[in-house]
Amino acid sequence: MEVEEYRVHCAYSVLDQPLRVDIPTESLSLSISLYLSLSLSLSLPFAALNQRIYIRRHGLKWIISMENLRISCSWKYSKKQWWFTFSHTGTLQLTSLNSQIEITTSLSSFFFFHFRHFQAIISYENDQRIIPFTAKPLPNISENNKMVYFIISNYVLDTMLFSAHENNVFKYTVNRENLPDGSHEFFHTTCPDSFCIGTILPQFAVTFPNTTIEIYFSTFDRPRTYFYPDKIQMSIPTQLQFSTLQSNLKKTTVFNVYLNVSTLVKAQFKENKFYLSIANISFIFGQLSGPYADKFDVAKVEKGLQTMFNELTPFINSIGTTVIPLILPQQTSIFNPEFRIVNVSIIFISAC
Repeated sequence: MEVEEYRVHCAYSVLDQPLRVDIPTESLSLSISLYLSLSLSLSLPFAALNQRIYIRRHGLKWIISMENLRISCSWKYSKKQWWFTFSHTGTLQLTSLNSQIEITTSLSSFFFFHFRHFQAIISYENDQRIIPFTAKPLPNISENNKMVYFIISNYVLDTMLFSAHENNVFKYTVNRENLPDGSHEFFHTTCPDSFCIGTILPQFAVTFPNTTIEIYFSTFDRPRTYFYPDKIQMSIPTQLQFSTLQSNLKKTTVFNVYLNVSTLVKAQFKENKFYLSIANISFIFGQLSGPYADKFDVAKVEKGLQTMFNELTPFINSIGTTVIPLILPQQTSIFNPEFRIVNVSIIFISAC
């Protein structure tokens, strides 16, 4: 179909003036500057892009790729006109003249990335429940001296944490059987010549000698992320239940402890993906309760928990590292990426 009413302005320019393509949303933004021999200013609401849309004068081609999704858009010259085609793989729907775009792609076996209603969210197993909080505005970028600007707000991570909490993802039992190799003895209550839970909390060795313990982790409220200029923190309201396992597999609940766990998150970039992992863990001690809680000194439990978290951090990362793919042009290499944290957002910048 012919496109006459859309505003298209084209002019030749020199190479030092980039063409900038912005894809803004409430929680995710991508800005790409392309250094071309022409300058194009285009105001074009997406129509029903399963049709061919003809656009007069000059055009360009761009491709965006994700793990299980490819969006390819191009303008080509045909019969004295430039025409626009659209193709994709994965799940994508385009409806209405106001560009209602929906994208769904898998991040892992359980988590899915969704782009819908101009918001980017991450859900567990395609969970469709309503997010009970809203995204704050993304920061504006005035500079244009780099090729790629990728902005992601803490809203995206908070939606993932909310969905994980609501679907009981954070309910996890740790015992000697699922600890990493070389750490199985850590959950023993008696260890005369080594380091174990009985060393950290001697009351375990006194009250429950020659047994092993297991810890049941759960969250009693949704975790939240906080972006600061020099760090990323995650707040996790946590309940830990300590139990002992006898040789006959009889389980005895020892105590429950409630913590407000604070984790310092480390961000890394590798192979066009953000990897978010835990650098260290601290906490605010809450309540100690349970059948044998009165046999344990609270100060020693608090100190022992900090030692335990330090020991378990590599294990927690092995089961919970967050991976977020960047939306980048196909066959694009990222060179010396730069990260900034502004307000509630991480800004990823690269010359590609």
